[in-house]
Amino acid sequence: MNKRGIMIWSLLILGVLMMSCSNKKKVTITILIQGEQSEQPLIVYRAPNIASISDVPGDTLYPDSKGRYIYTTPHPRGQVFQFELGSGESRYVSSPLFISSPEKYKIELKNNPEQKELSVTNFKGKNWKGIMQFLDFVQFIRTNSTETKLNYQGPADSFMEHLGDEITRELEPFVNFYENVEIDASFLNFATQYISYWYAYQGLELINQNLKVTQKEELAEERELWLQHKEELTNSFSTTSAELQWSNHFEDYINEALYQLIDQNRADYDEALRQSAGQTWALTHIKPLIHPDLYPIYALQYLSDKSVRLDTETITLFKELEKNHPKLEGYLSYQLLVNEKIPQIEKFNSKKVDLASNQAVILDDESPITQFQQIRNLFWGKYLLVDVWASWCPDCIAEFEHKEKVDAWLSSQQISSLYIALERSPDRERWKKYISHYGLKGYHVLADKTLKQDLYTLLGSSSLWIPRYFLINPLGEVVVADLATPTDWEEFKKQIQAAMVVVQE
Repeated sequence: MNKRGIMIWSLLILGVLMMSCSNKKKVTITILIQGEQSEQPLIVYRAPNIASISDVPGDTLYPDSKGRYIYTTPHPRGQVFQFELGSGESRYVSSPLFISSPEKYKIELKNNPEQKELSVTNFKGKNWKGIMQFLDFVQFIRTNSTETKLNYQGPADSFMEHLGDEITRELEPFVNFYENVEIDASFLNFATQYISYWYAYQGLELINQNLKVTQKEELAEERELWLQHKEELTNSFSTTSAELQWSNHFEDYINEALYQLIDQNRADYDEALRQSAGQTWALTHIKPLIHPDLYPIYALQYLSDKSVRLDTETITLFKELEKNHPKLEGYLSYQLLVNEKIPQIEKFNSKKVDLASNQAVILDDESPITQFQQIRNLFWGKYLLVDVWASWCPDCIAEFEHKEKVDAWLSSQQISSLYIALERSPDRERWKKYISHYGLKGYHVLADKTLKQDLYTLLGSSSLWIPRYFLINPLGEVVVADLATPTDWEEFKKQIQAAMVVVQE
């Protein structure tokens, strides 16, 4: 790494650049949307950092007689702005823009239907060169989102040097702008942290991938190097740093640290889950690893995500968070919890189990099902669609939105349905309450460790990503091991019908 690269890296790690402050001035932004002639409202989101920009309510603007949207707001310090036009399938959102100074700015936006975004085509105001360079980087990561981000396939011993060179190369223009007094220190700090934490997160993902493929004994030395790199990377880009607020992977980055904690303390965490205290364990252990200013933002998002579990523990933790951090009302996660998710939790826990009205049948109430062969025997001579799910899995719950059309279509094809739950708690009554709550018509089994292991063997995998759908033919054979989900409705039906035709032939 060259001297300038070392200088950039040092700035990043030490976080020596400070955000400018101004308590009385305002920022005024004039926005034009190219080709937009209607009275369509524009929503402006503003937040003190990237970490919370997706969790704040927006201000709605309407164009004036000249088609301009004019937005004026107090500017106590550097702020992030984002713009949204339309809704639903016609919703377009801009990249985040960091504005450091209370001045006047002009922005031109244009609909980009292919990527469902509002592209910034022109920007006038302080730091404009830095902003346009930053937007080029955001466009790069958006258009390369399905590729290997770091494009690194080399050995472990040169990975960190490669990562440092990539960050240096990406930050070089911003350093030049700063040295030529074309951007200020606040904007340089923003760009440095955003880009560096983006690469750091991609680096962690790449390291985790390599840790999965270096588990063989003959690769032990290579694996040890990847483990050292992971430790070095997490120390250099710490979750305890306030600079994490400028990362677009804010929540993912902290989640990665939490997953590592759970892996290191698996027995304790599993016991907490059995005691319905998993969320308490997670927040208690992750809190010391997060900067105090960022902890309430993360905790709020975490509880909102975990509310899918419908545990009263979420309510208890939310009340505690609200008491200790009383200024959270402005966050969308807070409003969603108060107005929707907590009432849902309360309603769920006050209801009684009603399996009969859902036409739900529990197969393992009287005797345990520990081998998949038992299921084969029960459904011999029939097609069987198996849905592997869990009450703690948001993606699984999201698929239940399609259950009515799935049930109707399966009935028309004479296919039975079986739900196998991979719960983390052995509480059968609570499991049945989930079945009743979501209205899951069909047959049900709560998998124990033995059945889970049998499923891994059956599907040829050492682990199961859920939701997982697979199809069993009348001979008890797996004919499609990984079906499309009902969200991809036409592909879901197509794969099942194709498998049934093959069997009939």
